[in-house]
Amino acid sequence: MTFSTPDQLIIIPFVGTERYLLGSPFDKIKENLATDIQIIENKKGKRIIDGPVSLKFKDDKLLEFSILDTANVLFDGHDVFSNTFKAFLTGKYASVYKYGFLIFAEIGIALNGYTEKEEQKTITVFQKGNWDEIINL
Repeated sequence: MTFSTPDQLIIIPFVGTERYLLGSPFDKIKENLATDIQIIENKKGKRIIDGPVSLKFKDDKLLEFSILDTANVLFDGHDVFSNTFKAFLTGKYASVYKYGFLIFAEIGIALNGYTEKEEQKTITVFQKGNWDEIINL
């Protein structure tokens, strides 16, 4: 496993990152974060906003998280917010475009905002099967 530096996140398919491990309990994730996080609770579950990262929990387990392009994030050695990342993924993995997201179910990644007209890129990392309902609509 490749380890992240404090200011860098390295995405591993269906695992997440060293700091944001998919399937981890809410309390375990929360205790490893800074104190200036925002916690949102509603009928859909819990969310934590940790700077540029939004974490979504279901049944108190980390289901997925999204990262804004203000963070230093790598996948397979590539900067996920570079202008070449979308082409790298589409050349290597099958994808489906739904509701503004380019979804790579094979690796648990969805991209949003990777077009010239978009001002903000976002990458979402999700548990295996979590986006199947969206893909199959």
